[in-house]
Amino acid sequence: MPSILNTGLSGLLTFQRALAVTSHNISNVHTDGYTRQRSELESNIGQATPQGFVGRGVHVDNVLRVGDQFAEARLTDAITDNGRTAEFAALAGRLDDLLAAGDVGLGPLMERFFASAQELANDPADPTPRRFMLSEAESLVSGFHFLDDQIGTLAGELNTRVEVLVADVNGLAEDIARINNAIVSSTGFARGAPPNDLLDQRQARINDLAALISVQTVEQDNGALNVFIGNGQGLVVNTTATPLTTRADPRDPSLTAVAMDSPGQPIITEQLSGGSLGAVLDFRRDGLADARNALGRIAMVLGETFNAQHRRGMDADGNLGGDFFSLGTPAVTAAGTNAGAATVSAAVVGASALAASDYRLDFDGAQFTLTRLADGAAQTGPGPFTVDGVQVSVAGAAAAGDSFLIRPVAFAAGQIQLAIVDPDAVAAADPVTGEAALGNLGDGILSAPATLDPANPALRDSVDIRFNDPPATFDVVDVLSGTPLASGVAFTAGAPIAFNGWSVRIDGQPGAGDRFRIEDNAGGIGDNRNALALAALQVTPTVEGRATFGESHAELVGAAGVSARQAGFNAEARERLLADAQSARDTVSGVNLDEEAVDLTRYQQAYQAMARVIDTSNSLFGELLAVVRS
Repeated sequence: MPSILNTGLSGLLTFQRALAVTSHNISNVHTDGYTRQRSELESNIGQATPQGFVGRGVHVDNVLRVGDQFAEARLTDAITDNGRTAEFAALAGRLDDLLAAGDVGLGPLMERFFASAQELANDPADPTPRRFMLSEAESLVSGFHFLDDQIGTLAGELNTRVEVLVADVNGLAEDIARINNAIVSSTGFARGAPPNDLLDQRQARINDLAALISVQTVEQDNGALNVFIGNGQGLVVNTTATPLTTRADPRDPSLTAVAMDSPGQPIITEQLSGGSLGAVLDFRRDGLADARNALGRIAMVLGETFNAQHRRGMDADGNLGGDFFSLGTPAVTAAGTNAGAATVSAAVVGASALAASDYRLDFDGAQFTLTRLADGAAQTGPGPFTVDGVQVSVAGAAAAGDSFLIRPVAFAAGQIQLAIVDPDAVAAADPVTGEAALGNLGDGILSAPATLDPANPALRDSVDIRFNDPPATFDVVDVLSGTPLASGVAFTAGAPIAFNGWSVRIDGQPGAGDRFRIEDNAGGIGDNRNALALAALQVTPTVEGRATFGESHAELVGAAGVSARQAGFNAEARERLLADAQSARDTVSGVNLDEEAVDLTRYQQAYQAMARVIDTSNSLFGELLAVVRS
């Protein structure tokens, strides 16, 4: 027969356990990641009697976590997104602060440098403007160096940050693997009952990991949780963690790459996304690299175009101008995995066409493919290649799979230097001059000669342009030797006339026998034509043939500012989404003190009632004994 005492005892123990679960919930009301637990009560199987089944009380069938897997998954995703956007916004803000330096930034330095060229043009015979121009050039070079150093420092910090974040990922992976082991053991010991607090600990570690990197999880039949990253690489499988490792990227040793610490150590840097680590990798690849290339392109184009014009001039000592700036050369890095004997070189052949991008040259065993990394545009062939003002040449035999990284402008801002120190070496004048003969009868007007090719050995030879009768044609004659350079050339008013590396125009209509002489500008220290041409470079669209130096710099600063603002907006939006996801999760799984107070009262009353049942059973037993004694 069922025992009233045993029935009461089952209820007493059951509600004691229910009270313990409720107390556990209340104790963890402020514990991050804690999931509310609930006692699942189940009636004991009744005992069969002639009068039917008579119940034998109650027991706690299970203690369950009150959770919603979709709300938990949404929270994990929100943590990943928030981790990425917050980190990216902080990095983008730092870059924006660096480039937008106001009155002391690169923009004002370029303006002052070109203004000094104009000052020299105003008084080319005075040595003071020459010294001032060199001083401003030195300031401009220092400005380029400062920005390049700061970007380089930030790049180094990002490499260190990658190492720190990878170490954090590995620590969390080890924790998850350890908790997996404890969950498997505990589940077996408890005959399948879930170890709720261990599950909470593991989910907390998963969320901490999600803040660092995007993860995917798959629960196993034994209760373990497999954790995957990237394109399905197993970070934690069952009770074993496979840590990540860092090493120099074989394609670009200046970058810290992320690899799996497993046989072959496959690099997975490009496959990782989300969280703080994903943000650092994204910003390093896109935001920082793009800014460095854009800055380097300004330095390279400014240096190349200024040098080209300066070489067309004549200095205060009557010598042809040399390079005003010294510039670096494109950097080429062979991948550490290359097996062939090929070498690759690159040279700038058209500064105005330079793009703010790196390039990768790959060999597939049959041909090369040159890819512009900024947009993926590619061309194939045996080489050499000419793209965006850069010529890429290949020598030697490459092996299939060989790869080369080509960076035409990435380091140009740090490599530019001032090539001259003597103020007299500034080429403010033009090396050739021209004049019309005093006896000319026509109304032809000779323009100032413009130097086209300063390397032409006959550039400064004296040359006459002599008009025939009728003056519809002219001859070009070397004055010293009397040798005709050209005869019977058809004349068109205003059309360029180019010989010996110079070019002139004659407007109007010369008369028969009129002469115009082009000769060495010896002693022309007061000539300012080349200084004017140098100053005019400030407003010439030389960057990709569409933008001035100032406009290109403004684009760089503007892009950094837009990126920083957009990253800030994204971070704020993701933070709100995270708060919503957390609230949705807490609504289901969080501890509500009001609800727990109700449960506490309910279970306490049930416990007290069970105690009365036991007391009643005791009284009945006493009365039964009294009847037996009598």
